[in-house]
Amino acid sequence: MFENYDDVLTVEEACEALKIGYNAMYELLNTGKLKGYRNGRLWRIPRAALVEYIRNCTNKQKRKASAAVSACLLLMTREWYYRRTFHVISLFSCTRSRL
Repeated sequence: MFENYDDVLTVEEACEALKIGYNAMYELLNTGKLKGYRNGRLWRIPRAALVEYIRNCTNKQKRKASAAVSACLLLMTREWYYRRTFHVISLFSCTRSRL
């Protein structure tokens, strides 16, 4: 994926590889979402850490999409149940009022 880059990248190279800005890169590094280490004042990011970060992001997106589908199915099931229950109750009350 990042074969054109060295095994250890600078912040500038990592920004270029991920196509993000410096502030976003430093935020990822400071929060620990992207693994890197400091060499004095400079950050160094292993190429493997970039690949791992991208894989984690895609897995999170898949889980979010799966959760959204599950939530939609749950709502549809609840709606069907309530409609059916209301229909049965209304049928019962209609037949009861005729007696």
